[in-house]
Amino acid sequence: VIKTVGIEPINDFLTKGTLEACLDSKGWIRTNDCFVVQGTERANIMAYGDCSNFLYNNAINLIENRHVIGYNVNALLKHGAKASLKRGFPGIQWYQIVTGDSAGVCNARLFWTTRIFPWIKNQTYFYFR
Repeated sequence: VIKTVGIEPINDFLTKGTLEACLDSKGWIRTNDCFVVQGTERANIMAYGDCSNFLYNNAINLIENRHVIGYNVNALLKHGAKASLKRGFPGIQWYQIVTGDSAGVCNARLFWTTRIFPWIKNQTYFYFR
């Protein structure tokens, strides 16, 4: 399982190995909609998050697909290439703007807030100042 967090792909470590064929022209790991890496003969490698080209740059996609990812990891471990996998899906649209260490706004499809979600993000966003 390859899991990363960020805005740009940081997959340079794959360019010198056997997984180089799995990268697209922009450096993202190519995955199918079940999070399985494409371009390799091995069917038991998964990638999700901001390293792959499926549902990247949005943490809510991964949060809402955590059960799909967990199911698929277990299925691949138990049954290998013959596993029946679940497909991932886009999460709700979620936008968050952090403006300093104590302010910001979050907008989801059904609500917006200036409190809890920006506050949580601020706890990690400015962690290394």
